[in-house]
Amino acid sequence: MISDYIDLEYQVYLLLWLAAPAALFVLHTRRNRIGGFLVYSYILSFFMSHWFGALVHASPWNYFMDSTDTVVGFKYSSYALISLIVGTLVADVLFTQRALAPSLPEHSLERRFQFVQLHYVATRILLPIGVASWLATFTFIANLPSAGAALSAGKQCLVLAICLLAWAEWHIGKPSRFAFWLGSTALLPVITVVSSGFIGYGIVMVTSVIAFTAMYLRPRWPLLVGLLVMLYGGVSLWVTYAEHRGSIRDSVWGGEDTSIVFEKVITMLANFELFELSNQDHLRNVDLRLNQNALVGAAIRNTPSMVPFRNGETIYSAVISIIPRAIWPDKPEVGGSGNYVAEHTLTTFGAGTSVGMGQVLEFFINFGMPCIVIGFIILGVALRGLDIRLAETLRANDFKGIIMIFLSGAGLLQAGGSLNELFASTAAGILCSLAIWRLLNMLDGQKSHPKVRARGPFR
Repeated sequence: MISDYIDLEYQVYLLLWLAAPAALFVLHTRRNRIGGFLVYSYILSFFMSHWFGALVHASPWNYFMDSTDTVVGFKYSSYALISLIVGTLVADVLFTQRALAPSLPEHSLERRFQFVQLHYVATRILLPIGVASWLATFTFIANLPSAGAALSAGKQCLVLAICLLAWAEWHIGKPSRFAFWLGSTALLPVITVVSSGFIGYGIVMVTSVIAFTAMYLRPRWPLLVGLLVMLYGGVSLWVTYAEHRGSIRDSVWGGEDTSIVFEKVITMLANFELFELSNQDHLRNVDLRLNQNALVGAAIRNTPSMVPFRNGETIYSAVISIIPRAIWPDKPEVGGSGNYVAEHTLTTFGAGTSVGMGQVLEFFINFGMPCIVIGFIILGVALRGLDIRLAETLRANDFKGIIMIFLSGAGLLQAGGSLNELFASTAAGILCSLAIWRLLNMLDGQKSHPKVRARGPFR
């Protein structure tokens, strides 16, 4: 029964997950600190992976789920959240001077010209790369060595383009166009369902755009309301999707015509259900895929009593994952995220089941609780440091800096993934950025042409 597991301390942790990020946000805004896109994107992703799963176990209508592992896992995940926030505060101390928000160019013509340039880069370069990367996933290209990571970075160009277009339209003073680009993010979960059969990727992309918008939108209360609606809508969309995902995935993975997949997605949306804590099916569906705490708790229960610590094994494999297999064909094979989860939770997963390890579980199985604290503090410093630099490049209209930091930083926003995936995605983002830099340099080299000069140099 619920009363056997859920105590006052557990309820305090539930409230802590709401209060701590809110307090951090208020601290940054009141002190006129810049940035926050990567930190808050990660926190939102982390929130979706842990908080809703913890919430359903605190529901008075939870009469059928064993909460033992969830309670333990959620407490350790709470320690991770606090460590992450501490890391962001450490970064603010390390970059005290740089963290203060500079102003945009005061001269209106110069300011407008910069945003026109940004608009050009987003529509003529980033959008095409993003769309092409999505289309390439349906071709033989997706099966080439290292293509998965490269295409993943390319897809992030679509998200970056939307962020930059919304940023430019807002500052130019085009609220209708700003609303259009912000609203277009609603299509991202549909795209990820149709293209891969997964909805989580699309939801993470939406949260990234909203977190990016929070950097500059004033007043912020409409965005806060929108965020709360999105979180509730996101979990509602998940429980609805969970009822139809078997049929949708059969169509996607079975290679059926895209029109059939769209038809099934439309059927799913037509049967949309709002999440209810009293609905047993909703509780079960959330617990199934939005409760990373249960896996964390099981791993803690079995490690090291039954399964020894990895002593840095997965961290080492994450480091070597930076080297593409296209460059190092004989790179050693390492255990997948699901293999480590299965071994440390002593759980057998069905064939084809995608199981994300998550950083809480991975840090613990390497060196225990100290690794969770240290690992998340380092992650917080890295995310916040990149945030501050991204805000600086945005203010300076530094296209190359924006692209590099966004694409490389986006690789770190996989709260439910493994360090291997984080490192590989970050490396792919850097390589993708360098390729785009080369393209910008080529265009910059043609600036002697009248039409190119009219659009402005890409410096």
